[in-house]
Amino acid sequence: MLVLTNQRVIAFGNKKGMRETVLMPVDEVKAVAVSAAIRSKLMVFQGALIVLAGIVIYVVLAYWLTGRIDGPTIPGIRMDLVAFLVFLAVLTSVGLMSQFYFSKPDGEVTFQGDGVKLSFPFRGEAAEDDIYQVVNAAFAARIFVIGESGRVPSAASVNTPGDG
Repeated sequence: MLVLTNQRVIAFGNKKGMRETVLMPVDEVKAVAVSAAIRSKLMVFQGALIVLAGIVIYVVLAYWLTGRIDGPTIPGIRMDLVAFLVFLAVLTSVGLMSQFYFSKPDGEVTFQGDGVKLSFPFRGEAAEDDIYQVVNAAFAARIFVIGESGRVPSAASVNTPGDG
């Protein structure tokens, strides 16, 4: 869980089987990096072609192997054992591939400060949209905290004409 207050960025997570809590003062945030995986329609099309190729390879191998190898037949489904093993291999590879192609994108946000680096993973498109709101709120809180303490904001947080 990633929590942003008006004073701190707090990350609760697990690292190497241990609970981890990281606190970072908002005024220490100097930079934020958001890395998110991209899934394009071309990748989905490529995945569908690979699935289709797997099915074609299965059909060709199953019929070719059935005529060449005289092996045991699996009762109940009346299928040669070798053809069944090829079917399981293709089915397993399709399952592994679909996990890559059709899973939700993953990403990571990293808050960086002077000698401090807080990384937090996120999963899903909704979380990706929310993370940008958290980043913007962190910089708004930083400007507010720096303004209250009387410190001069750094160049990264100063709005200049034309910045929008």
